[in-house]
Order: sequence, then C-alpha cells, then structure tokens
Amino acid sequence: MGLILIGLLCALVVVGVNPVEITRFAEISTVLLVIPVVIISLLSFVILGLFIYLVQRLIIGIPPISTRILDFLDQIRTAVQKFSDTIIQQVINPAAIITAIRNLFIKKGTRYRVE
Repeated sequence: MGLILIGLLCALVVVGVNPVEITRFAEISTVLLVIPVVIISLLSFVILGLFIYLVQRLIIGIPPISTRILDFLDQIRTAVQKFSDTIIQQVINPAAIITAIRNLFIKKGTRYRVE
C-alpha cells in the first residue's frame, strides 16, 4: 500500500500538482503508513505480555507436577527391581548350591577339581 502511495506521489510531482496538495497528500500517506506499524507493534506487545504470563504460570505449575511424576516413576522402578530380583533369585540360588557342592570336592593344595 505504501509503495502505491509513493508511486502516486512521484507521478503527481512529475505532472506538476500544486505544492499545497502535495503536502496534504504527504500527510495522508504518512498517517496511512503509521497506522499499520502502530497496530502491529501493539499486537506484538500484547503477545509478548501473554508469553511472559504463560511462562510465569509454567514456572509455578511445573514443580508440583514433576514431583508427582517422579514419585510415580520411583514406584515403577521399585516394583521392577523387586520383580527382577525375584526372577534372578530363581537362577542364582541353584547355581550357588551347585557351586558349593562342587567346592566340597576340590582337592586341597591342587589346582584341579574333580568333576
């Protein structure tokens, strides 16, 4: 829009329009150029204020939520650890018993075992 107004202003100067009309046209074009800039600046200022407010709400809201999430994940970790310990005990206990029995038959003072 501003480019069109500048083009019209140049055309009027070339044609030889009265200087008073050129001044009036310059004032109108300045106003027409300033209004969108003011509206966009105001809109960006409002959006910036909204983002600041939302970040403040996030800073206040995140710690309680993250505490609950971490507690829940800790309960899951504890349950998985207990389950894996139970499963592993079924493998380790027989192996430990077999190793203990084998150690009974190791000859003293030698490096060889009886198998």
